[in-house]
Amino acid sequence: MEWNRALAIALLGTTNLACASTVPVVRNIGGAPDYSVSFVSADPEPGSVVTPGQTVSLTITVKYFLQARSTGRVFLIFENEANHVVDPQHHQASQDVGKGSGQVTVSDSITLPTNLRELHVFVPLVPDGMTHTSGELMLIYRARRPT
Repeated sequence: MEWNRALAIALLGTTNLACASTVPVVRNIGGAPDYSVSFVSADPEPGSVVTPGQTVSLTITVKYFLQARSTGRVFLIFENEANHVVDPQHHQASQDVGKGSGQVTVSDSITLPTNLRELHVFVPLVPDGMTHTSGELMLIYRARRPT
């Protein structure tokens, strides 16, 4: 009986790890037919561990497609696990893009709150003149307090 319980606990732990590792750390949310962004790379890699209370620097590269307007901007927006802005006073880093398609890199640094459990970095392409957009990337970083 003890052996069966130990095996069940071991299998449950393995299942939980497998499920946790299959959660996507880069997600496309929504979409629009005439503008979009897609993931190329990020430093640190999505899924990496960040430390609450410390400053994290991110560099994110995306491919973009823009036909809706002649220009637009790709932003980095930092939110917590409840999708609340991490620091409302923080100026959002962005890069201008022109009509057509290409690749753009946006970098920024932010000091993380001490109660952070996950950092969500949203990367939308906002065509100029539009206030409501559809389609963006979300990159997820795990938070772990120092021991």
